[in-house]
Amino acid sequence: MIKTIDINNFRCFERLHIEGCRRINIIVGDNGAGKTSLLEAIFLALSGSPEVAVRFRQQRGIEGTYFQASAAIITEALWRDFFYRGEWDHPISIELAGDGPDTRAVVVGRGVSQLTIPLQPSQNEEVRSAPLVFQWRDAGGNIHVRTPQVTAQGLKIDGNEESLPDFFYFAANQPISSVEAAGRFSQLSRSNRVENFVKLFTEEYKWIEDINIEVVAGSPLLYATMRFTREKLALGNVSGGINRLFNLMLALASANSTVVLVDEVEDGIYHKHHQAMWRAMLSLARQNNGQIIATTHSEEWLGALFDAAGENVSDIALWRIERSENGQPIFRQFSGPQSSAAVKAGEVR
Repeated sequence: MIKTIDINNFRCFERLHIEGCRRINIIVGDNGAGKTSLLEAIFLALSGSPEVAVRFRQQRGIEGTYFQASAAIITEALWRDFFYRGEWDHPISIELAGDGPDTRAVVVGRGVSQLTIPLQPSQNEEVRSAPLVFQWRDAGGNIHVRTPQVTAQGLKIDGNEESLPDFFYFAANQPISSVEAAGRFSQLSRSNRVENFVKLFTEEYKWIEDINIEVVAGSPLLYATMRFTREKLALGNVSGGINRLFNLMLALASANSTVVLVDEVEDGIYHKHHQAMWRAMLSLARQNNGQIIATTHSEEWLGALFDAAGENVSDIALWRIERSENGQPIFRQFSGPQSSAAVKAGEVR
């Protein structure tokens, strides 16, 4: 598990230090307080490619295609807003300390200035710019350098590929890759654990009888067998919320010692299922030594978590992020017992 987190110069965080992370960490706070930025910082350190940062922009609904602009302008448009107050002459650094491969760090900064000379008369005059350099340090102390470059063909990322364990980030309101989901389900099947996993899920959704993989037009998809009609439907067509929750649970079940990051964990799930779903996720995380760091806006989800946990709340923490009058994020952490008492007393919003 991740035990401590240090973030410098990333998004809204000039500096942030978190220690004592637990197995289940729930982030609450107002819109724009920095909840999603915190998840992005953690996943950037856990990842090994600048492609992740481009994906963050898309997940926030920011257009990633630029026309009739120089390489320097495109580079700035892609990366500068990841830096605190846009000050990209000061590098981003994110460091995670844990008890496994999640002990990682990343530093993002501007590299050596490069001269770009246009080949078309209609283009801008030569421009000198500094590309971004991403440097990851893995749990073994090895350094992996990746340098994204803007070319006429698109974004090119040079550097050594790094073999990473399974770390997961579920963005809010984003579809789940059906091929990746089928791959994780197949991994669970090969270890002979599918039957118990499906049973855990279908006990709550009793009108789903079974879930398996079907190949459609050459692509593997997860299909659900409906109890009353015996008809099979692609899981995403059954319910977007059910599909997302199933994949979240699948991430916890398919690999040991993984970290699962979830933005707006309550998305698409009807309130009467909250407690049962938390009970299932707590069980999977504890059995497989997994860790969940998730945001929520739902007091019902918080109440369901502590109802599901009962007296066993020592591995749960509540993180609250607020904005000060000068715009700085204020981070507060509460233990499981403190959080449970506050939620039950209606003191958490």
